Amino acid sequence: MGFGGCQPLGFPSSGGQNRQVLEVLSAELARRNPKAYIAHFQRLDPEAQRAWVGGLTAEEHALHVAVVGEAVALGLRLTVTGDDIEFAATLAGGALGSARGWEAAKALQDSALARGRALGGALTVTGLLHAPLEELERVALDRLGWRIRAVELWPGLCGGPASWRVQGEVAGGSFWSPAAVAPGDEAALERRLRALAERLHLPLRVARHG
Repeated sequence: MGFGGCQPLGFPSSGGQNRQVLEVLSAELARRNPKAYIAHFQRLDPEAQRAWVGGLTAEEHALHVAVVGEAVALGLRLTVTGDDIEFAATLAGGALGSARGWEAAKALQDSALARGRALGGALTVTGLLHAPLEELERVALDRLGWRIRAVELWPGLCGGPASWRVQGEVAGGSFWSPAAVAPGDEAALERRLRALAERLHLPLRVARHG
């Protein structure tokens, strides 16, 4: 896959235009006529663009970023489920792969960081964490260099349920977890979050409404 002539597979059946574009996209076109390369690349649908970028070698990717002018953004996604984890990484919109288990996740994250830094310039790292509170209470995310820097409680409004989230740092960038609604005893939730924050040597941030 990539500039070498192999075409990404699995595009939608409606992607006849994708196939036509992929026949002309090449490193030679990018070097000889950058504006034409950009125009052809932008004709691809989003799924085809992600597949194309994800299949490039490090050298091809550097050329692509230089021509198209995309930000060098590394996206990391970590999902903690019981004793297992799932991890995925994207670079400049292209999928770099996924992994299951701590060791495989660490290897993929290290590889993704190395590939991103090899492109030169500033690398923006953004992480998304999916983990229930009970997992954060027992799992050490710093095994992957994910360090929680804030634990937040959002009290419920008008009798509604409270919610919570965490934010942190990873590889010189930041990560966060989507706000999780926690129906039930708000006081009990606050005690659990406060205990988590204390274990991490952090204050509990409690949002104030109004």
